Amino acid sequence: MSDVSRFWAKVEKGPGCWIWTAARRNGYGRFKVGPRKVTAHRFSWALVHGEPPAHLDVCHRCDNPPCVRPEHLFLGTRSENCLDMTSKGRRRSYAGQGNPNSKLSAAQVEELRALYAGGGWYQYELAERFGVTQAQVSAIWRRKEWAA
Repeated sequence: MSDVSRFWAKVEKGPGCWIWTAARRNGYGRFKVGPRKVTAHRFSWALVHGEPPAHLDVCHRCDNPPCVRPEHLFLGTRSENCLDMTSKGRRRSYAGQGNPNSKLSAAQVEELRALYAGGGWYQYELAERFGVTQAQVSAIWRRKEWAA
């Protein structure tokens, strides 16, 4: 079976988006062509328009990552793709509590700042109390971390 036949066998065509039904990574379809894996939407673009330049992303007008419908795709630079994502409210924030590595809640950060501002606490003492490093307390106090 050819790559093209295998590809279309994994696509569910609807009246709007054409959905990739096989393997996905971060919501985007993955397709094996020979020894390499490519994104399904990039392969779809290449079938209709030819191979896109390596420095350009294949972007979604529909904002639906598993969509492979060529009419829903367009080329853009990485910057343009990121701006498009941000302007449509699809960029995830990893600031503050949204960061999966965050050890503190917003309330704890407020408490830490209030305690330090009130005097009587060294940064290393606050670090011990809140289970973080002294450098982290300093960065929080200077708003290098938890800026808001």
